[in-house]
Amino acid sequence: MGNSFRYFWLQLNKHVKNGTDLDWKNFPKQLYYYEEFVSYKLREEAEESSITNTKNFMKNDMSHNT
Repeated sequence: MGNSFRYFWLQLNKHVKNGTDLDWKNFPKQLYYYEEFVSYKLREEAEESSITNTKNFMKNDMSHNT
């Protein structure tokens, strides 16, 4: 379930950044929350957080794998 949520979240992020629309026949129950998600991702705080997290990720030499 965690992997499914992560994949869905990554797909949403990709579509928000590209300005494209998601194929909602695969995710009909999440359509209700999409507008709120888009408004959250386009806020200035979310963009700053994304930039900071990207910089921190690039500093990581050895990622943690279990």
